[in-house]
Amino acid sequence: MSALKRSENDIIRLASGDDLRTYLDTISGHGPIHEAVIEVEGNDDLTSIRSKLESVRVPRAVIVIPSQAKVLRDGVEFRVLRRLQRDLGLDFAIISDDIGRRALATENGFRHVYRSMRSYYRSKSSQPDTAEIVPFSDPEEFSPALSISRWGVLIGTCFALLLAGLAYILVPIATVRVYPETQTMARDIEILVEIGGPRMDVTAQRLSGRLIEERATVEGSININEVSTSTPPGSSQPSGLQPDKNITLSVRDELRNRMLQQATAQAAEKLRRQLKSNESMPEASIRTEVSTERYDHNVGDIAETLNGTVEVVATGLAFNNDDFNKLVQTLWSQDIPQGYKALSGLDISPPNVTSSEERHLSLKVRATGTLMQEIDSDAIIAAVRGKTISEARQQVTKVGDFSQPADVTIWPDWASRALRVQVTTMVKRAPPSQ
Repeated sequence: MSALKRSENDIIRLASGDDLRTYLDTISGHGPIHEAVIEVEGNDDLTSIRSKLESVRVPRAVIVIPSQAKVLRDGVEFRVLRRLQRDLGLDFAIISDDIGRRALATENGFRHVYRSMRSYYRSKSSQPDTAEIVPFSDPEEFSPALSISRWGVLIGTCFALLLAGLAYILVPIATVRVYPETQTMARDIEILVEIGGPRMDVTAQRLSGRLIEERATVEGSININEVSTSTPPGSSQPSGLQPDKNITLSVRDELRNRMLQQATAQAAEKLRRQLKSNESMPEASIRTEVSTERYDHNVGDIAETLNGTVEVVATGLAFNNDDFNKLVQTLWSQDIPQGYKALSGLDISPPNVTSSEERHLSLKVRATGTLMQEIDSDAIIAAVRGKTISEARQQVTKVGDFSQPADVTIWPDWASRALRVQVTTMVKRAPPSQ
């Protein structure tokens, strides 16, 4: 250490390595008459620091905290030091080469915090004649800060570099768009709908149906003059009948046909009303039988008007649309060739009734769907991972035959290779095959 004197009572201490600039800064306003330098020893605690500060008789105390000191390592101790500053009425300057201690001092209310005595001397705020005029903040209002040591900075830097390395490896992603071959497959499928039995039988191509029954009664009336007096071919009228006065067979048959048409239409409408929202009932499955038939006059009676009543019983065969479509899909899928799979959206034509009997009917539909060549995504991912774009394109061509070359892109643009790979299938509909 060296010393410079301005008077017997004014001794300024400088380090042996200080230069002329430091000397000038020192004699400009520092020394025992302005400030007291309190050096924290390695074994000092808060009690010994308090004893040193209580002996200070100048406006400012410069507290020098070496990095190896055991005290003032957390926010609680700095809040105690802040409270001691208030009790003693001193202006503190904190000097420490430990970045963590400087951060703790600043966050706990100390305004003059420096890395070294040289930086303290050179700062404008180091003039001891300038009093600290900001209001004092109570130490309890400050929250302790995290201490960051040199090791902490080093570890943080290493961690940041590790994250950057992982991001460089994991962030880039390669997208491979492949164009598999497609073809259209159309098949004619026949399905038998019967009453009873299992709900759906793929082997027998059979579907369980539901028999619906309804009755309809119609009353009618006809004037004998509405019917032509001519005798239909192949029929004969009883002898002695007068068409303009007597009830003839032609009159009764005409009334019967009119009532039967009305009764059949009413019964069919009642059958449709019984259908559920997911059911169908072909018109060819509807059957009508006359259960009762009555007239107020017999053939040969003399009357101007003939009245009658007809009651019919109608039955229809209904089936579940979802079950029907599922059975068609299953039967159609049986013809898919190996190495292909079906895409969604099977087109099924309206059912055509090929035969219909009392308790069963046969339906025929044409099912058309698109087939796509199966893609081995795992093999494509393995071929592309870690490759450049040109290398990846060459490797994808070895995995399978496609309708056109695959597209390979890597995001972000600065990446040349990627460990993450996603495969996207681009489908182009093929024309129908015969």
